Amino acid sequence: MQPSSDDYQNDGALQNRFQKVLRSLVLYVQARHLLFGLEFQEAFEYFSKRTILALVAFVFLVFGYALLLAGAIIVIDHFTRVPWWFVCLLLAPGHLVIGYLCLRLAKRPPEEPLFKESINELAKDREWLSNPTKPWW
Repeated sequence: MQPSSDDYQNDGALQNRFQKVLRSLVLYVQARHLLFGLEFQEAFEYFSKRTILALVAFVFLVFGYALLLAGAIIVIDHFTRVPWWFVCLLLAPGHLVIGYLCLRLAKRPPEEPLFKESINELAKDREWLSNPTKPWW
């Protein structure tokens, strides 16, 4: 029994549809790869800023505590008219305030939500896949 020309046309149409689906899948994976790169860069910038602020806050808090401690020890130990301990005691609260402010900045939530592009793309994908009038194949 010979296959009819309709069978060959159906096979060709099926092959063509499969190629379109495969091409769409490859384009989708490429777009997701690009989007992942953008998200990674955005997250890296965000968390690196937070890390730097936290490190600066830590340094200022430790330095402020050391100044406060050194000033208090000198005051108790010597209780003389030497003025440098007074300077230490005046500088320590300033360092503590700066450290506290840096910690507050580091704890602040981002002004814009992270991964905004991905959220938008996923919403588009959900809409595209749930639309029964336009099948994806």
